Amino acid sequence: PKRGNTNLKRGTTYRGRSVLSLELITSRILTPFFGVSLYIWTTILSTTLTFLAFGYQFGGWLTERKVKMKNLKHVDLPPPKRSNIE
Repeated sequence: PKRGNTNLKRGTTYRGRSVLSLELITSRILTPFFGVSLYIWTTILSTTLTFLAFGYQFGGWLTERKVKMKNLKHVDLPPPKRSNIE
């Protein structure tokens, strides 16, 4: 049985990991200035979820236009390459 587009699944996984990483990096950046508090985490999470919702809305809009999947390849980003930074 065909399992679907593996690259699409990998890309989705990498994007999810990068969003979570950005949330943690943002908290590390804001901690020296504002401290670790409920308000900081609420701001970070609400901002992240708001922009994810906008992205999902845009994706739904593209899907409703009934664009063929081959035309959406320019929207799909390749997975990031590993960095050599240690």
